[in-house]
Amino acid sequence: MRASHPQLPYEEDLYFLYHTGYNWLHTMLASHDDNELLMWLENDINKKFIYEYHKIFIQMLNSIDAPSSHWLFKTPYHTLYLDEFMHHYPSAMLIMTHRRLDDALASMSRSASVYAAPYFDNNKADTAIDIQTVVKRILHLLDTLIHRLVKFRRNHPYIPCFDVQYDDLLAHPINTVRRIYNHFNLSWSEEFETTMSAWLRDNPQGKQGRNSYTLDNCEMTLDDIELRYNEYISMFLGSQHSLNIGCSMTKSADSMIHSLESPSEK
Repeated sequence: MRASHPQLPYEEDLYFLYHTGYNWLHTMLASHDDNELLMWLENDINKKFIYEYHKIFIQMLNSIDAPSSHWLFKTPYHTLYLDEFMHHYPSAMLIMTHRRLDDALASMSRSASVYAAPYFDNNKADTAIDIQTVVKRILHLLDTLIHRLVKFRRNHPYIPCFDVQYDDLLAHPINTVRRIYNHFNLSWSEEFETTMSAWLRDNPQGKQGRNSYTLDNCEMTLDDIELRYNEYISMFLGSQHSLNIGCSMTKSADSMIHSLESPSEK
């Protein structure tokens, strides 16, 4: 599991979203597709309480361990209720990273399979079918997130947001973060840069093992992806999303929301 998603000392705020019942992982293991939890999560009506709780939780943390500049919220699942998120954090600055969808869908499918594997009996003949059901459900979730993101950005073209190409983040991590800080006029220091450089040196990609995945497990083709997600691709990836088989596969696109929020916001 660590190769699929390493667990770090400071992790995503997703974990206290779970306190509100906002947990997609449970839907992956439900006995049938049309389960009530899935239908409730996909419906964006009456989700105000989720971010009321989220904000109270952050305010409690802030009261005992306030950051010097801002809070960083990191989970792609904010994408599902971005309007509600922005209602509670109106001064938030959004950072969205975009990767090639063919690679991202395969990566997320692999992560979901690894997460679900301990819950299945490998001695059963239908375990492979169970795992494929999990893959189908995570792809359904990603489909929902992608279309919600496109709708949000279409409806809010002037919202403060900085788009990052995943390839740029991998190739030039320090410079990419500097661009983000310049864009939002945030304070940069040599100490900050030195700390990032040390972290990158001590945590190279693949340190926890390699997570291998292919699009074959998703039962989708490159043409399927380009057709279904044409608006997302043209909006965020453009020429970077060349689906020419002959060219090297660059990394793909799950859109991850980061929010830079002032700790003093009430």
